[in-house]
Amino acid sequence: MRKNWLLLCSIPALFYSCSEPLQDNFTPEKSESIEFICYFQKLAQFPGGNDSLRVFIKKNLRWPSPDFCGEGTEVVSFFVETDGSISSPIIRRSLGPLCDRETLRLISIMPIWEPALVDGIPQGVQMNLPIRFKLQ
Repeated sequence: MRKNWLLLCSIPALFYSCSEPLQDNFTPEKSESIEFICYFQKLAQFPGGNDSLRVFIKKNLRWPSPDFCGEGTEVVSFFVETDGSISSPIIRRSLGPLCDRETLRLISIMPIWEPALVDGIPQGVQMNLPIRFKLQ
């Protein structure tokens, strides 16, 4: 029996991986083989691309005071489902609970994304998005 997995692929500022992550304790039986696939016909993207994503973040990121979390970069992981909706956001790198809350709020108000395509079929992918908090 063959199992197909999407291997981690990346582009600047956004990282993609399989919607069914490999289990830590996964060991194929001797009769099984694993085929790794690392291509997308089209990567999942924010409507309008990375430039539109930057504009969206700049316009919608609320930062009332530097006392909340200081400067730095948070990283949030989430799934872009086959219909383009966003689910399961998780903070991977935190600057503190108030910045975490703002990052999760920002992800929750994002519009529907354009899903990744593999062989013309929409594919759910996990993404990691850095959100930079910097005083101007």
